[in-house]
Amino acid sequence: MSVKVAVRVRPFNTREKDLGAQLCIKMEGQTTIIIDPKTGNPRDFSFDYSFWSHDGFTEREDGYLLRADDRYADQNIVYQELGEQVLNNAWEGYNCCLFAYGQTGSGKSYSMVGYGANKGIIPVSSEEIFVRIDRNHDPNLMYEVMVSMLEIYNEKVQDLLIPVAQRPQGGLKIRESKATGVFVENLSKHPVTSYAEIEKLMEKGNTNRSIGSTQMNATSSRAHTIFTIEFKQIIVKGDTKTTKASVINLVDLAGSEKAGQTGATGERLKEGCAINKSLVVLGSVIEALAEKSQGKDKKGIVIPYRDSALTRILQNALGGNSKTVMVCALSPATVNYEETLSTLRYADRAKKIKNHAVVNESPEEKIIRELTQENDELKRLIDQAGGIEKLRELREQLEANERFSSAQRISWQQQREAVQDDFEPEIDRSGPHITNINEDHLLSGKVVYNFDNVPIVVGRKTGNPKPDILISNSSVRPRHCTFDKDEDGNITLQPIDPSCSEYLFVNGNKVFEKIILKHLDRIIIGTNQIYLFKIPGEEADIKENDIDYEFAIEEKSNAQQIDIEKEMPQMPQQLPTPIQTKTAPVPVAQEEPKNDVIGNEPGNNYIPESQVNHENHPENQENHESHENHESHENHHPEHAPEVAHEPEPVNKKRQLHSRLAKLFPLVNEANLIATDLNRHVKFNVKIINILPDEVEKEEDLEPDYWEKELKVEVQNQDYGLIWLWDVEKFEDRLCMLREMLDEQTDPSPEEDPLWDPPEENLLGKGYYSLKPLGLLFDNPFNILIISTSGGDAGLLKMNIVPTDEDGQMLDEGPESPEELVGSLINFRVEIQEAWNIPLSHANNVYCEYHFPGLGIRRTNVFPGYSEHPTFSYKEQFTSVLVDDYLCNYMQTKKLAISVFGTGMAMKVETQKPAKKKPTYESAPAQTPCVENVMENRTRATTVGVANNVSQGMASPKMATKNIKAAKEKAVKGDKGGKDKEKCAIF
Repeated sequence: MSVKVAVRVRPFNTREKDLGAQLCIKMEGQTTIIIDPKTGNPRDFSFDYSFWSHDGFTEREDGYLLRADDRYADQNIVYQELGEQVLNNAWEGYNCCLFAYGQTGSGKSYSMVGYGANKGIIPVSSEEIFVRIDRNHDPNLMYEVMVSMLEIYNEKVQDLLIPVAQRPQGGLKIRESKATGVFVENLSKHPVTSYAEIEKLMEKGNTNRSIGSTQMNATSSRAHTIFTIEFKQIIVKGDTKTTKASVINLVDLAGSEKAGQTGATGERLKEGCAINKSLVVLGSVIEALAEKSQGKDKKGIVIPYRDSALTRILQNALGGNSKTVMVCALSPATVNYEETLSTLRYADRAKKIKNHAVVNESPEEKIIRELTQENDELKRLIDQAGGIEKLRELREQLEANERFSSAQRISWQQQREAVQDDFEPEIDRSGPHITNINEDHLLSGKVVYNFDNVPIVVGRKTGNPKPDILISNSSVRPRHCTFDKDEDGNITLQPIDPSCSEYLFVNGNKVFEKIILKHLDRIIIGTNQIYLFKIPGEEADIKENDIDYEFAIEEKSNAQQIDIEKEMPQMPQQLPTPIQTKTAPVPVAQEEPKNDVIGNEPGNNYIPESQVNHENHPENQENHESHENHESHENHHPEHAPEVAHEPEPVNKKRQLHSRLAKLFPLVNEANLIATDLNRHVKFNVKIINILPDEVEKEEDLEPDYWEKELKVEVQNQDYGLIWLWDVEKFEDRLCMLREMLDEQTDPSPEEDPLWDPPEENLLGKGYYSLKPLGLLFDNPFNILIISTSGGDAGLLKMNIVPTDEDGQMLDEGPESPEELVGSLINFRVEIQEAWNIPLSHANNVYCEYHFPGLGIRRTNVFPGYSEHPTFSYKEQFTSVLVDDYLCNYMQTKKLAISVFGTGMAMKVETQKPAKKKPTYESAPAQTPCVENVMENRTRATTVGVANNVSQGMASPKMATKNIKAAKEKAVKGDKGGKDKEKCAIF
């Protein structure tokens, strides 16, 4: 039986509407069509069910979304197609599993749990179980229902139905028995007799999730939740009892976008603390099972169930004894096109899996007998165990099996009588109180504090005396702030000391002194712990339904943006056009532009893109052309001027960028604080990276406003002396690992250290070389400006393309026009001599790369070691190159892009703790210098010659400056050539 797959598309959310997103999903019957917003090309996917829930509905008075046309699939239709199928299979005695998969915010929880009157599959299925049980009037047929609820976060399994304080530090263990399969040791199971009891347990589980995410600094969108219903039908025939058992697993997976970086890109998994490891392994398991079902599996390949907690717990559901349904939630917005396409591909693979479900019907005595035999076998193995580690493992397995066997002997009624009502009394909400706001809507409002006993101190568990409300976050001080009452009975909030004001906000504004709280005030403590203050019976200017996690974060960002804009001077609307010179300028040592680095100071949570200075951006000029030609160029391209009709697109992109910045800044500030708490010399900065064009044809191609942009996090690690640029998703993964390190006070090995990666090369920038002279067969030596990916310039590059004869000798004359070359063969030599003024932070192992039409990608040699003035002496001869119409046009209209790469290096800091060693890594480039020796002599004055520095593979910054100074002196004296025909170009 194949896994059943359904996809469901939701309406636009507020954020997508604000960004002006368009619809990229269509559905026709069982076919789902996604349209690429850039090309307009459609891609078709066929599934068992395609549910259209984007539009075509009306809202009833009770809030239920009712279908208004035949296309719309409401909650009832989704349950009838999926939930009822699961229940029918369970009644027949099959194990069942229902997965919800998709990116964060795509509607997974809405389908599974629902909101308000729009109940999802889990509550409706749970209610229907007891409706069916109540219809039974057969005295020889009895039903038993037990539920459990667990969470998998950072590969640790936690029981959500026990108090957070009672959770084991390392999580629950996963065991396996031949008789019963995989089980979670010591997971509490609760007998229930009604849906009301299940609902109460689910509420308790979600409350514990909220409390746990606050106290353990976890992120709810990265946790998998499994709600399990064990359903037994006991049939009595004479003296024999036969059970028909079914395990129903209802799984809400973490946001699928979290699986993008670690697994798909081949990046190392950090064993024991990989946040998204479960999703990565789930993808691998589905891929392997799909190939196996199609007969493509290779001999000896093992399905990697054991590689993650999630896949091991759900082993039967994925490829064994289970009838499985996967519902994939889709965002309809063009801004989420890539994530939605990834979800559809995932679902397409999953539908190829075939399971082998059987009815679980056997006498109870048989199960107990099999468990006893397995325990006897374990005892025999213990007696024969050959090592201490093996002995310990067998003893643990035996003890777990014996506990599980004992639990099997206890009747359902005895277990129900033994379960203590450990629900905490409901907190009084009749007076002023605060409730939590979580990024997961289901977890909002679960944590409540009233002000019956004041003052109430908020802080970390290290506070002395211990605070009343505990928050595990590096931005929160041990004793951070105080809630109290004034003489008139108003609730007040006050930072305990001035430093706490940096991470204490009300309605987006920092709190510097005692303030009186008002109804529906939004309180942010630390970077992301948000609470809503309520006074029952009072009114406010804003509706409570309009307040959520994104609203509070954006409110804070907007308030800080206004403050920053007030403090910063006005930037000029347009930078003056650089004057072009006929002679090469003297290279001047320049520091790397700093205006693109954001997030250096605590509390600097927002800088609008307009304040990020893209200085020295190049203009479309030709050094070899006369003033007349330049004038002619301007007059003949009026179509390149931007039109008003195209303005919404850049504005829309800026909104998207600002929205992402608003979420990223608090996380970067938190990462810097955690690094300080861990005594690590690591600094995180937000950088806006320009995606430089591969080809330049018109002026707009070199206007920064027209470049695509992406966010990166720059990581300067002075413990290892390295700099990396991380994608946002990768940074978020590592931040979660850092939180785990801080909570557990662990010191990982280098291989597991979230603050280490192999040395990596980065694109420093691109230069653009005109090919017009080549079309006339004369050389054109240029010092071209390297445009930095982060704005400004990244140095200069000396380059020339020399037309030659077949023997490599320079030609004396060329054609009157490039068109004369069409159909003929030409020869030329590309020369890239040297670069200078390379940014200090990435002036290591520098090399260049270019792609000439029809000749593929070419690369210079890597200049080994550290130098702001790398010498390549690159020359490559190309012979018999056919000039066709395309190449002729290319040489006249476009510029050749030369990319410059380098490896990031940081000032290394000696610490008192044991020195960290670079892990052995096969993927590290062979030319990368040993990081233990990187920049060790940076702070020492030296008189060692340049040759010695190069031979060591690393020169100090002082020596690099000395090298630049010497180069400048040579340039002034004319040692760099100083010929009249040598020119300097803007690009």
